[in-house]
Parts: sequence; C-alpha cells; structure tokens
Amino acid sequence: MELVQEIAQAVSDLDNEKAESLVNDSLAEGVDAKLVLDGVMVGITQVGHRYETGEYYMLELMQAGVLGKKLIKEITPHLPKVEGVKPAKVVIGSTKGDNHDIGKNLIITQLQVSGYEVFDLGVDVPSITFVNKAKELEADIIGMSAFMSTTMSHFSEVINHLKDIGVRDQYKIIVGGGTTDTAFAESIGADGTATDAVEVVKLCHRLIAESEAVIA
Repeated sequence: MELVQEIAQAVSDLDNEKAESLVNDSLAEGVDAKLVLDGVMVGITQVGHRYETGEYYMLELMQAGVLGKKLIKEITPHLPKVEGVKPAKVVIGSTKGDNHDIGKNLIITQLQVSGYEVFDLGVDVPSITFVNKAKELEADIIGMSAFMSTTMSHFSEVINHLKDIGVRDQYKIIVGGGTTDTAFAESIGADGTATDAVEVVKLCHRLIAESEAVIA
C-alpha cells in the first residue's frame, strides 16, 4: 500500500516532520491503525538495514529509536483491543549491558496488538531479573533482545539458570537482535528467533500452540 511505503520512507530517511504528519493525518482520517503501524515498522527495519550496511551510524540508529517511540505512542490508542481470549504472558527485555530497545519496543507493540499480555523489563536487564519476573508473573514466554555480540552471552545465562533450578520446561524462550539467527538460537537451547516483529508474533503463536498441545 502506498501509505505504508510513504510512512516507511519518511521513517527510514529520519524525516521526523513528514513521518509525524503522515501518521497523525492518517489516524485523523480514520485509516486502519495497523496499516499505519506497519509503515513505521517497515521504516524502522530499513533503518536497521542501513546501519548494518554502514550507511547509518549509531547516532542515526538512536534518532530512529526516538522517532519510533514517539510514533508508536501516537498509534497505540488507535489499535484494536483483542477480547474474549485469555492472553498468553510474555516477559521481555534487553539483556545486561544492552541499552538498545528500538526492535524490542516494536515487538512489544505487535504482540500487544495480537492479544498478548506483555511485561516490558526495559533495557540493561540482569539475567536473574528475567528469571524472577517470569516466575512471579507465571509467564508463558521469556523474550530476550541483545543488539551486540558481547551482550548475547546473557541469553545462555538465563537459560542455564532456568535449567539449574529445574524450571526450564515451564517457559518458551525466544531471542533476537544483532547477529542472532536460527542456528545460534538452537545452539544455546532457545525455542526460537525471528527476523522482525511480525515473525515474532507468528513464532509466539506456534510456541503457545505447542505448549497447549502438550498439556492436552
């Protein structure tokens, strides 16, 4: 859709004024908020690609994060509420030493739109906090994000601690960010990873369905 592409391009180009205008005007005109959100998400993904190829640097990545947060805050009240189904609980955060949250925040919004109850632990989250909060909230899924290879090691810390206390099988664990891929996720014993927020939702749907099948 042309609107999605326009919003995505404005976000990708870090054109704050145009991006905000497109989002606000679209919402005021009654355009489906999901489409508007899609535009923002595509744009943020494009920013990530431009960073990976060296076209953008950390400054641009941070600017995109600020813009993305602002746009998502404006869109969220217009998103439909999912009712009638007990939501699965997801605890999510960026690992210790990692202060990147642009991808995490997009995933949180997409999960909430899809009916999940999401608890955001924020950034720079100690490994034990993931474990304690998941136990406290009786979460179904633990989601961990790490943008840097140096902070990806904390994925294993969480998984190993869950194993040590004998509760690993009580949670589905998803990881993402940086150079995370399927092979890496499997190597550390995670239940999966995905390339973007939409795919994360599909992954969570599958993992919850698998859990329910086992219980049944």
